[in-house]
Amino acid sequence: STQAKTLFPYTTLFRSMQKDINDKMRVILFDWLVDVHLKWKLLPDTLFITFNIIDRFLGLKPTPRDELQCVGVAALLLACKYEEIYFPEIADFQEITDNAFSKQEILKKEFEILAYLKYDLTVPSSYRFFEIFNIYLKLEGKEKAAVLFLIEMCTFDYSMIKYKPSLITTGCLMLIVSYNKQLKELLFMISNYSNEQIAMFCKDLFQVYYKADHGSKALKRKFSNAKFYEIAKLDIIAELNERHNQMSMESSTNGYSLRSNC
Repeated sequence: STQAKTLFPYTTLFRSMQKDINDKMRVILFDWLVDVHLKWKLLPDTLFITFNIIDRFLGLKPTPRDELQCVGVAALLLACKYEEIYFPEIADFQEITDNAFSKQEILKKEFEILAYLKYDLTVPSSYRFFEIFNIYLKLEGKEKAAVLFLIEMCTFDYSMIKYKPSLITTGCLMLIVSYNKQLKELLFMISNYSNEQIAMFCKDLFQVYYKADHGSKALKRKFSNAKFYEIAKLDIIAELNERHNQMSMESSTNGYSLRSNC
């Protein structure tokens, strides 16, 4: 639908609209924003809203590369205003760019973004879907950290934007709970996605996961921290395959194959 295309950018929009910006520059910007987000200790969904704002704007407005960081910092400012109770002053946003942009330039870009997005910042992120689904699945510890890592990793690879946030969350969750028949069936029920839809997503997820640094150096640093159980230092898929194989020996022939299904 038109509404869906407005809220969720498609892979063709960015590449057809931008002549001076490529996927690598987008990743560098996102890496920087992850570090800023961590430094300022902002709420998790603020980052996802920031990324959504950037991708939607870049899918609508041709932007020279020397303005890309200004788009990023203005998008973060908007996301903070939307999501945070307390957030840094506009002077801090200027300072974090090493004063590359004035307050007036940041505010002007903020207004331009709002105009192009028609002031619509309310979008369901994959993180929000995780919060909802996890009310029922009750994942904790390393499993929860693994899902959060995979969800955030998907935002960095532009090819994953073709998937809805709900499917991204469902696919990442299915990968982690694939050895547990009860949780698997519960996830199918609450997500309303088919096995085929999830399998298609997971096939792309595997390719992104095995990219160098999982596609983002900043994410690898972030999720190598003890707070996230150093999950980025592990081979999540290999460990899950091993666990799945061990449990499948004790279960019925309806076991879920990570490689063939998810």
